[in-house]
Amino acid sequence: MIKRKLRRPVAFYTGMGLLLLLSLVALIGPWVIPYSPHQMFLLPVRAGEIIGPPELPSERHWLGTDAFGRDMLTLVLLGLRYTLLTVLLVAGLRILFGGMIGVLKGLSPQAGKRRLDGTLMRVTRLFPAFFIAFFLLFGINQMGSVEVLIIALVQLAVLVLIGIPQVVHIFEAYVTEWKGQSFVEASKLMGGSKWWIARKQLWPWLKDACALFMFQECILVLNLLGQLGVLGVFVGGMTRIENVFEREQAITRSFEWAGLLTQNKSFVISYPKIILIPVGLFLLLLFSLYLVSRGLERGYQREREEYPYV
Repeated sequence: MIKRKLRRPVAFYTGMGLLLLLSLVALIGPWVIPYSPHQMFLLPVRAGEIIGPPELPSERHWLGTDAFGRDMLTLVLLGLRYTLLTVLLVAGLRILFGGMIGVLKGLSPQAGKRRLDGTLMRVTRLFPAFFIAFFLLFGINQMGSVEVLIIALVQLAVLVLIGIPQVVHIFEAYVTEWKGQSFVEASKLMGGSKWWIARKQLWPWLKDACALFMFQECILVLNLLGQLGVLGVFVGGMTRIENVFEREQAITRSFEWAGLLTQNKSFVISYPKIILIPVGLFLLLLFSLYLVSRGLERGYQREREEYPYV
């Protein structure tokens, strides 16, 4: 087999660098938090004046405080691990299970002819993943007595399952198209078995495509988490407490970034600074995933143009 020289655009390495940095922060974050996540600084005093939360960034609170007087840097450091792990695990498991099923279906002589495939795709078009996820997760999201990790694992399983049909369809279509290539037909005429052809000719391209599909799924999952957060469905569940304005508010129990972003949406006009930091961090993670995905896509297309028969 021809050895392909791996070349990736600058966007790929930039995105991977940002993701590695965020992963490092997620790993060490719980060990370097400056305060307890439940500690509330309700009445800070500055220049002789009593100032209530939220507080602007200062030497005491580098990222300021939220509407409850909690240190934002602490919440951000604790929440990143839930955000990053959820996105990577959901996307990875979708690709693993959906990819295996899709490849097997694509290699089958009946590929694309089963009625069930068409039915599942019509259902997913009629009911987008957001609506399905919301109705399945809304109930468990309210269970404040259940451990955060348990709720997060159940949510992860639901998010994986609702995304598998689409991944199966993508991989099946990919393999079905691949089977019709002239070099595959030539291999068959030369006596190559189905599994030999799959291992020698499909897998070299499929492993590159899997990486691309993985990061594309990460983007979809992160967007889905943001959409769910708007309606108060947070990774790890939610709880309700009163803020300094004596208004009951739903907050995330795990401090994941989609929850930090959307739980203060009611203050977007009166106190926009509360959500600027979560918005910026959420967009940074999304942008990092986009850069990696775009870099892989360009590199993948370039390799297919240079080595169309490998």
